[in-house]
Amino acid sequence: KFPDIYTYRCNQESLKPLKEFVLSDSFGMPYKRDGDVISKQSWYYDTRDPDNDECFRNLFYEHYWGGYCNFFRTMLDGKTPKLTNLWYQVYEKGDTHEWHLHKNTDVANVLYLELEDKSLATQFKVSDTESYTPDVNEGDTLLFDASYKHRSPVNNTDSTKMIISFNVNALNCLALQPYEGLWS
Repeated sequence: KFPDIYTYRCNQESLKPLKEFVLSDSFGMPYKRDGDVISKQSWYYDTRDPDNDECFRNLFYEHYWGGYCNFFRTMLDGKTPKLTNLWYQVYEKGDTHEWHLHKNTDVANVLYLELEDKSLATQFKVSDTESYTPDVNEGDTLLFDASYKHRSPVNNTDSTKMIISFNVNALNCLALQPYEGLWS
């Protein structure tokens, strides 16, 4: 098993407002570059709407963040997560996201809003010839060292994969920061 990958299991019912936001978000754009093909995402585009981004963050905080913070502190020796960025991605048939890592952050996260086919789960690079795929379900979040190379495999199915990705830094403090201080 690949080391240091944690799975936070969230109540799927509480994630419905986040999924509804992603489905209805008119600001989400397709992305195609350097082998990556993503049908809808909120990371790579120049015309982001600040009010729309704030609405997404507020839903994330309201319906997800508290339980995640408790899990994070338990798994990471009382450290407090500080959210550094947040986005969603929707993968339809033929979509993929090549091997990559997340720079300038401590912990990368993938929250599965929709994952009917487990062959679409995030893969982690173990060596040049080997990868590892954790067993995840809808409602699960993978937490892992942001320097781990990972990818979304090619979606060769008729199923959709919908995720929220976010990065956090691990702070050495026990108390939760005020709401306004969680976003940097």
